[in-house]
Amino acid sequence: MTTKMISEDTAQTPESVITARDLRRVFWRSFQMEFSWNYERQMNLAFVYALMPVLKKLYPRKEDLVVALKRHLVFFNTTPHIVTLILGITTAMEEKNSQNNNMDANAVDNVKASLMGPLAGLGDSFFWGTLRLIATGIGTSLALKGNILGPILFLLVFNVPHLLVRWLFTRWGYVLGTGVLQRIQQSGMMESLTYGASIIGLMVVGAMTASMIDITIPITFGAGEAKTEVQGIINDIMPCLLPLVSFGIVYWLLGRKVKPLTIIGGMALVGISGSWIGLF
Repeated sequence: MTTKMISEDTAQTPESVITARDLRRVFWRSFQMEFSWNYERQMNLAFVYALMPVLKKLYPRKEDLVVALKRHLVFFNTTPHIVTLILGITTAMEEKNSQNNNMDANAVDNVKASLMGPLAGLGDSFFWGTLRLIATGIGTSLALKGNILGPILFLLVFNVPHLLVRWLFTRWGYVLGTGVLQRIQQSGMMESLTYGASIIGLMVVGAMTASMIDITIPITFGAGEAKTEVQGIINDIMPCLLPLVSFGIVYWLLGRKVKPLTIIGGMALVGISGSWIGLF
């Protein structure tokens, strides 16, 4: 892929207001992606923090800035080492949104939701599943021999590729986002893109429901070989049925304006009650 490098003072198109300095600020702020990780929306606060300088520049009116900040406080999670690709694309989309009143602002969140899942799969496989193991093997073999280069090489082998990817993805994400948006707007495909991205985003969230929620009913009937587990019956009816039902209940409660802390407390009580039932 060929990209047009961003100069020190201006971005790649005449009407752009995002500069290379703005992208550098996004890059440096992206390192704290897991510092404010939370169980409700995971990386959303860190994502907003990384975009804050850009959003303040694009939306000088306080009312517009508040809307943009709230737009990015939704659930977000991906491999932190490649998050700058999404940050760059989001920066380009927010820039176009600030310049074009006819653009659907929901497209920004839809594109984020559709990218975070696939990129997380690629990032986890490469950085956590491959590069980290290689760095650990090199560092450990030297450290066991008392060589001081062990921990040093571990840090270098893992972080040099990581830093390069993080920096390049910041620029590539912005250039890719800007170029793609221009072509899409000219062809009139923005509505189709928004609709398709929203479908992919819902599919990602649905898959996360099955993989990130684990519920087991510790109730059995009968004894010995005739013992039947309730959990087995439910799994035969539909695998991951309980996570789906629990997700639906939480979604419904949130729609009823029930406070998240109240929901978490209720889920904790249900879990504790289930543990006690399992003991007896």
